[in-house]
Parts: sequence; structure tokens; C-alpha cells
Amino acid sequence: MGCVDGYKGDKCDTECGKGTYGKNCLKKCSPNCGGRNRACSSVDGSCMIGCAYGYQGALCDAVVIPSQEPKVKADSGIDGATVAAILVLVAIFVLFLGFVVGANYIDIVEKTSPKEESTTCESSSDSSETCSEV
Repeated sequence: MGCVDGYKGDKCDTECGKGTYGKNCLKKCSPNCGGRNRACSSVDGSCMIGCAYGYQGALCDAVVIPSQEPKVKADSGIDGATVAAILVLVAIFVLFLGFVVGANYIDIVEKTSPKEESTTCESSSDSSETCSEV
């Protein structure tokens, strides 16, 4: 009579090993199953991780004709509103950074530049002129 699909052994208590499925584990998983291990269901042989490129179907036994390939839209996971928000935050950060650096630069220039001396002259009633440096 045999074991139910997915099991083997005298008492039918051993699950099919990797790469096999079905009644008494006599069937082999499709070589077209996707993934590194080409894993399939021990019960019905359906590919666990999908099919390798160019194949389709539960058992990955149907060849995909290029015009029948599914059109999958690449999804980056980030929508336009999120990108806009990130750009605004970056712009605010750059402006803030520019303000801080600019303010520090002006402060440093004022502290390190030599001070200009000015001369003030005053005239007295006797037509003499007195000058002093400030």
C-alpha cells in the first residue's frame, strides 16, 4: 500500500529527505526550483522558493516564453514624498551648517586680523593742530 505523500519507511514515520517528495519519497524535486538548495515540498513537490529564471508553475516544469514573462515593476520601497522630505532635511542641515561655519569664520577673522589704528586731529584757537592715535 505504501506511505502517504511526504513520508517513507516501514512505519511511514520518516519525512522525505531533501530533493525528494511524494508517496514513499520516490519522486525527485525539479532541478528548476529556485534557491540554493532547490527545495520543494515533500508532499507535492511544489518549489518552495519559486522557480529558476526561465521557468514557471508549481513544479517549475513550464518554460517561460520571453513574451509571457511577467512584467514586474521594480520597487525601491521609497515613494516620492519620502525622497522630498529627505531632500528638505538635507537642505536645512546644509544651510544650518553653512551658518555655523560662516559665523565662526567671521569671528576668527575679527579676532586674528590686525586692528587698524586711526589718527584724530584737533585744531586749537592758536592755529596749532594736535593729533593723537586712537
